[in-house]
Amino acid sequence: MAVYKLLNPTALASTLVFDGNANGSDDSDGDNVTSATSGSLYMMQIDNTLNSSAVYLKIVDASSASPGSTVPHFVLYAPAAQTATYALPPGHEYSSGVSIWCTTTLSNSSGQTDPPYTVEVRIMAS
Repeated sequence: MAVYKLLNPTALASTLVFDGNANGSDDSDGDNVTSATSGSLYMMQIDNTLNSSAVYLKIVDASSASPGSTVPHFVLYAPAAQTATYALPPGHEYSSGVSIWCTTTLSNSSGQTDPPYTVEVRIMAS
């Protein structure tokens, strides 16, 4: 199979979203990270290097979310003390905005537990 490169590739995403503290209970920066608009998700990176336990990034197509009662559309895993990156090359469309939160709890029960230390999340969207 031949190898090739594109000198002028088109941009997949037009927006880089950075949430420096994506914990479920810290809503000072708002849980909706893309505004209440439509678009597509292309990449999510979860930096969990400060925590000694795994975290779960929960993502919902909604203008707001309530951790513990809002059912996420995606749940992405980040191992303890590591960074995890997830790519969606064709993109995943959303219609109402993207709301996110991180928790150490996989289930969506009311007993959501925040990670003890900051989890940074980066999202490439358009």
